[in-house]
Amino acid sequence: MEPSTATDNFKNAVFYGIYPKSFFDSDGDGVGDLKGILSKLPYLVSLGADVIVLSSLFETTSEDLFFAPTDLCRVNPAIGTIDDFEELVSKAHESGLKVFLSFPLSATSVSHPWFEKSKESVSLNPYREYYTWQVGRKKSPPDNKKTRFKTPLWSFDAKTNEWYRSFYGENYPELNYDNPRVRKDISDVFRFWKEKGVDGFFVENAYFSARKPLWGAQKPPYKLSEDFFEEGKDLYRILLALKEKFANEFPVFIQADAVEPGLYPYLLESEKPVADGLLSECLLSATRIACPTSFSLKDFVKTYLSLQKSPSAERLSVCFEDKDHTRLISKILSLSDENYLPAAKLLAAMLLFSVSAPVLYQGEEIGMTDFTFTKSDLRNKGQVDPLLFHSRSAFQWDNVPHGAFTAAAFSAFPVNENYHKINLLAQSADPKSVFTFYRRMIAFRKGSSAIKSGNFKDFSYGNFVCFLREDQTERLLFIANPTHKHVNVRTPSEFSNESALCEICNYDVVSKTLNQTMGLRPYEVRVFRLKAPLLALN
Repeated sequence: MEPSTATDNFKNAVFYGIYPKSFFDSDGDGVGDLKGILSKLPYLVSLGADVIVLSSLFETTSEDLFFAPTDLCRVNPAIGTIDDFEELVSKAHESGLKVFLSFPLSATSVSHPWFEKSKESVSLNPYREYYTWQVGRKKSPPDNKKTRFKTPLWSFDAKTNEWYRSFYGENYPELNYDNPRVRKDISDVFRFWKEKGVDGFFVENAYFSARKPLWGAQKPPYKLSEDFFEEGKDLYRILLALKEKFANEFPVFIQADAVEPGLYPYLLESEKPVADGLLSECLLSATRIACPTSFSLKDFVKTYLSLQKSPSAERLSVCFEDKDHTRLISKILSLSDENYLPAAKLLAAMLLFSVSAPVLYQGEEIGMTDFTFTKSDLRNKGQVDPLLFHSRSAFQWDNVPHGAFTAAAFSAFPVNENYHKINLLAQSADPKSVFTFYRRMIAFRKGSSAIKSGNFKDFSYGNFVCFLREDQTERLLFIANPTHKHVNVRTPSEFSNESALCEICNYDVVSKTLNQTMGLRPYEVRVFRLKAPLLALN
């Protein structure tokens, strides 16, 4: 199936994810806001972003990991008003930027009016069917099923003496999309935001798994239906309903939380695709805050290369960081490490050379690191898990108090103490900075037909990364050493007689020629332009 018109408009875009509360505070109350984002639109344009993606926009009583809205048609008062939002969208459009919303579809807050009404009575209550309720077994839940987080699937309501399905915890009751009224109300919500000027949506926490075995990147051997899914059948219903109702009016991307790559063709290219695109979270899995695991850069690179070769790659978006995960650079090394700068630039090159549309997250472009906690921070968690501040710490704009995030005496979002060393103002004036490299890479991507729409051919082996991006007019050879050691590598024989010139490197001094054997420094990346473009590709 050919990509939809909606997707075609964005498949070559550079997306920039914003967590509004920690981006920029315009009114001095210590909390980032919509007017703060509006004031920084010139910066986003100068960076080279095409689309800004706003998360955690809606009214909520929760600051926990899994954002749950109390009103899907109201802006969180802490960050502004609906008028502020409309002004932001209007000014963004004038600047040439599109605006997407990150949209939590799986669940609502327990404080949402729908859920509060659903608890009023068990019978003759139309809102009861907005959620999934069941009678328990004596004092136990209806069954012993667990979520993939190894937590109970059901939560108890003492008022009605029944259990409700709550995949993400008792504060997040799941919506029942088998109910046509729910599907209509959610469709009305999408229409509401579309009329406010929104250009597209990312559906958050889209969890899908299959009942049947999948075989890698094969053409889907099964017909798609609700029963195909072990998890996500409710989401399948509403996503399919939204796509059928709105067709190409706006794109809907799913933020595929823990979705196996084998499912991508089903969700995007089957006889009934449920989305226009998919944000793959494969490269985030090793840094998930709720489910921390050991991190392997070797495994990260392996997954990255696998995604590039996926038949669905052009329909995907990829990101290395977001609001719910730790900073990737901090998983590799610390700021004090002498290789911090080349490592951060290597990540930039990998992200911007992706076949899939790149999604930057605020602060990634200046190499922001995880927030440093004290023992008391971790002991006294309170209602908010401090680990969330790893990626939600305030953006570091300048080398002044609070990193110029706010003029208030107290910042509601902590500022990493390394803002003296990592801040946008200093990096903007430094031709060797992480920010300058990101901006250069974004501009390079936009000027390259081979990166935006060319083929991907992998020649990597061991710890050596080597791939070719090519179309009928351009050929670019990407080589990199994603390790902390100096290594000697052998250029693949396919390029032994090529005439080439190195156009990108993350070190100051580099050989400009493509040699049969090369010594690569820690985290070094080189991009060679091959001078003999193919006139016809096989």
